[in-house]
Amino acid sequence: LGRPLLTFVLILVFGIYGCVYVSRLHGGVSYRDDRIFYTTMNFTTKLFASMTLAGIRSSEFQEVLLSMLANTQTSFKRSLKYEDTTPMLED
Repeated sequence: LGRPLLTFVLILVFGIYGCVYVSRLHGGVSYRDDRIFYTTMNFTTKLFASMTLAGIRSSEFQEVLLSMLANTQTSFKRSLKYEDTTPMLED
C-alpha cells in the first residue's frame, strides 16, 4: 500500500508544480510567490518522501525478521546449567 500511495502523491505534487509554473508564465503568480512555493514544496516533498520510504523499508525488514523467527524450529527455554562444586562455608 505504501509505494503505490507514495507514487500517486508524487504525481499530484508534480501536477501542482506544473500548475504553478503555468500560472507564473501567464502572470497569475508573482516571482516571489513562485520562489517561496518551490522552496517550500521542494523541502517538504523530499522530507515526506524520505520518511515514507524509510518507514516502508523498516516495515519490510521487520516482516522479514518476524517470518524468520516464526519459521524456526527452536524452542526458547531458559535454564541454567550450572553446578556449584565448591563447598559451602558454615559458621
